[in-house]
Amino acid sequence: MTSPQTDDQYIYVNKKALSGGQPLSIRMTSNMIGKCRKHRIRMTSNMIGKCRKHRIRMTSNMIGKCRKHRIRMTSNMIGKCRKHRIRMTSNMIGKCRKHRIRMTSNMIGKCRKHRDEMSTNTRITVLWNIFIISCLTLVISIFYTITWSSNWEKQVSISGDGYQMYGPMKKRNTSINRLLPTSDYKMEVITPTSQDNKIISKIINPHNFRFIFAEAKICDNTNNTEVYLMVVVCCAPGNYEQRKTIRETWGSVVHSDHSVRLVFLMGRTLDVKFSEQISKESHKYRDIVQEDFLDSYKNLSIKSTAMLKWAYNYCQKAKYLLKADDDMFINIPYLLGVLRTKKIKNSVIGRKIVGARPIQNKASKWYTPKSMYNGAVYPPYCSGTSYVISGDLIGPLFHATLTTKIFWLEDIYITGICRRKIKANIVHDWGFTYSKRRVHGCSYKSAITGHQNTPKEIRKIWTDLQNKSLRC
Repeated sequence: MTSPQTDDQYIYVNKKALSGGQPLSIRMTSNMIGKCRKHRIRMTSNMIGKCRKHRIRMTSNMIGKCRKHRIRMTSNMIGKCRKHRIRMTSNMIGKCRKHRIRMTSNMIGKCRKHRDEMSTNTRITVLWNIFIISCLTLVISIFYTITWSSNWEKQVSISGDGYQMYGPMKKRNTSINRLLPTSDYKMEVITPTSQDNKIISKIINPHNFRFIFAEAKICDNTNNTEVYLMVVVCCAPGNYEQRKTIRETWGSVVHSDHSVRLVFLMGRTLDVKFSEQISKESHKYRDIVQEDFLDSYKNLSIKSTAMLKWAYNYCQKAKYLLKADDDMFINIPYLLGVLRTKKIKNSVIGRKIVGARPIQNKASKWYTPKSMYNGAVYPPYCSGTSYVISGDLIGPLFHATLTTKIFWLEDIYITGICRRKIKANIVHDWGFTYSKRRVHGCSYKSAITGHQNTPKEIRKIWTDLQNKSLRC
């Protein structure tokens, strides 16, 4: 049988083929399904639908009615005809948008005639609103800057630590106001002594960060009880569950023993969600101390310096200052018994480490180049997981941080380098550990601390210790 010679013959024979004759379509694939597609050459095998006239190289999965005079239309465009549209994005859905070119892919709605690049009244309105908000923000920033400068000149004098001294606030503010230096902050004026002036002249590590949340009154006398032990838990801003667990377990001792106080110390975070959570916690529990350095592992020495600065400014009368990580379990009653028995002064109490050397392996988490520490051996220091500083050492130790080049390993820096500089002692106590103890009350009955505990494990240990029938 010969091939058809004319279009009429082709149509006639093709119609005949559809009614049962032999298929005479040229180059048409075997599984083409549907009605006649006239003048179509090299049509893909799985095209389904009505005729799309004068369409060449149309993609295989286009489905819908005829889209006349459309070339290079993407494969998944669905909807009614969009006339004279070229290179329209694939996911545009809606009615015809005439004469629109390069319209963004997610615009949905009715036709926006003769609109190029969204130069609409809506956009003008949005830009105008943004301009107004920007101007208002600038005016507010200038106002606060002028107010802060005025308060600074009138109310601040240089204290022994050479810092801006942030005292108690007149009232609690909203989170956004408390992030700004407003007139609600009342400065605590401290007259420098001659010894303080000597320290100021030698400052090389000024630590000029301000407190976002200070809780300046937490060490005030409660029921005529002075602070014996000030507990500072250093934690990351996002560790809400750890803080909640500590408040409800070993930290809850503060409710029955007013000689013990508890705060959670942290730096600022770039996460807005965490910032809002911290603001809510501060308002609810009044136990958040936050300074505006960036909270990170490399800034732990800055965090410990912030702890000393806060204690020096707001809790100088505390007999002892306990520093602890948020994965520690602290047996507060047992610790109080140890401190009242030993009556330690001018010392740091904890797990003493002697003979530690700087790690020169670049792959190590604790890699320390010689440019940061050129000694062969670190001075004796206490494990940074938890240690206690006697109250008489808070001021001298803080001043030592101001005149000592900062070193990134905080336990070596605070309890080793700075402690040695002021000739303070280390008292070793086996009740402290940087290791994980067995998760059971018996492991802590005659111990002070345990490390690497999850919130669930802390709750279990606490429950065991509250059981008066616990036998070990």
